Amino acid sequence: MHFGFVEKGYPGPAGGGGAGTFVQVIGRHLVQRGHRVTVVARVQGGASSEEDDEGVRVHRLAVCGPRVLALLRLPVLRSFRHAAGYLHQGRAVASFLDRHHAGDPFDLVEYSEGGDYWHRERRPFKVVSHLHGSRYTFLKQSGRPVTAADWRQRKLELAFIRGADQVLSPSRALAEIVQEEAGIALKSLTIRPYPLDAVSAGTVPGQGRRTGVLRVIFAARNDPVKGGDVILDAARDIEESDGGVAFDFFGFVPRSDQPLPKSIRIHGFVPREELLQHYGRSDVAVVPSFWDNSPNTVYEAMASGLPVVGSSVGGIPELIEDGESGFLIAPRDSQAIARCLRRLRDDFSLRVRMGAAARQRIMSIADPEPNLESRLEVYRTVVSGLRSSHRTTVA
Repeated sequence: MHFGFVEKGYPGPAGGGGAGTFVQVIGRHLVQRGHRVTVVARVQGGASSEEDDEGVRVHRLAVCGPRVLALLRLPVLRSFRHAAGYLHQGRAVASFLDRHHAGDPFDLVEYSEGGDYWHRERRPFKVVSHLHGSRYTFLKQSGRPVTAADWRQRKLELAFIRGADQVLSPSRALAEIVQEEAGIALKSLTIRPYPLDAVSAGTVPGQGRRTGVLRVIFAARNDPVKGGDVILDAARDIEESDGGVAFDFFGFVPRSDQPLPKSIRIHGFVPREELLQHYGRSDVAVVPSFWDNSPNTVYEAMASGLPVVGSSVGGIPELIEDGESGFLIAPRDSQAIARCLRRLRDDFSLRVRMGAAARQRIMSIADPEPNLESRLEVYRTVVSGLRSSHRTTVA
């Protein structure tokens, strides 16, 4: 079959987000199984381009020129800015897909979250909306202000989601939130956690170190919602009392006006393969998001045999079993993070036991082969024209 994916953050020279990593993983697996995969992504570093990523054909579109961007900044368009930008970019994507389909037909196109709106009704191929968490959803669920402009864009996205042939979500939590936003029960909804890639799945977890400083890894985009400032507070707490814990930040950059604890090292974004090596050299991962869907960093850390200290928000509790494969804490609770890290620092056998349980847990739901096969089953059902009105949830 010929699959299309629309995901602006598909990994490239400038990196990519969790949704983009998912599309890369699933795309490469589909190619290995003999399918064809075409991805529409956002341009990185200049003009539109085309590239081959291990058999995945990636088309990067420059969809917003300087004139359009200047127009969208006009004060009169302030409350319509996000919606207008969404429609303009969606039109470019829709035109590309239609042209490509005319010469090389798609069996199915999967969009990240809200699609391009223009293909919500009349379309020449089957459509899947894969929920990842919209701007509006992240803002609202993390307690940050949302504007009329945010909601106008979200209404357009929800119109596309309601009309999709199939909706996939990596977590029950996000699926429930989107249905509440849409005001209806989605007619065809399936819950599927993300799949691990072959490298993560093939990781051989170490047994950890009995002595020395506890090494903690925190990998996230540079966004306050990821809770990096909360780790800073936890690090200060530990550093000022008993020490023995060191932190490596990847991606997230603290504000320049904040004094940085000596126990924290800041790294920029690194290639994913390099980041996985850093997981292997760490003892614990911390994911203190104010809200999150199903963070890729949780999957990667657990696959590396690390216990995870994560916020009990969104889809994180669907991955971490509190007290078994890690600890769940209230968001913004730096003291709880410090307590959990001290406990893991002082109890080597607990770290080893939790790390093994974390690896077993994530492999049970995200092992690439069975995960991909279950997705292909959903895709085949969509392409054949059959609808599934039931929800499949994670055990």
